[in-house]
Amino acid sequence: MLDDHWLMSPGKPMRDVVAANIRMLMEANPHLNTNAKLAQRSGASLGTVGCVRQGKVDPGVETINQIASAFGIEGWALMVEGWTPDNPPVIRGRTETERELYERLARMVEELKTPAKRD
Repeated sequence: MLDDHWLMSPGKPMRDVVAANIRMLMEANPHLNTNAKLAQRSGASLGTVGCVRQGKVDPGVETINQIASAFGIEGWALMVEGWTPDNPPVIRGRTETERELYERLARMVEELKTPAKRD
């Protein structure tokens, strides 16, 4: 599980994060190590793949999803900085303990909203 270090650096253009992740994944996947191979597998055009890989354009959601699917990941993962193919980012669901804590906090908030009765 990634800690807060994976959050995007303030002011760093998203296109640079996406481009770096694509280059990293291409190096790790010999069957997708060229723009032509990635374009064919993703369905994005060769020109689009090249521009996105070089960080020349801000890719749209559809393009990000197309390219990500070629690597077998979800598009949002390309927008996360600081991960490696052997430690991809994950969205973790709530544990039972977390669910119980959220419910308890919600009850406490409601109790605080209700004026206290004086005896």
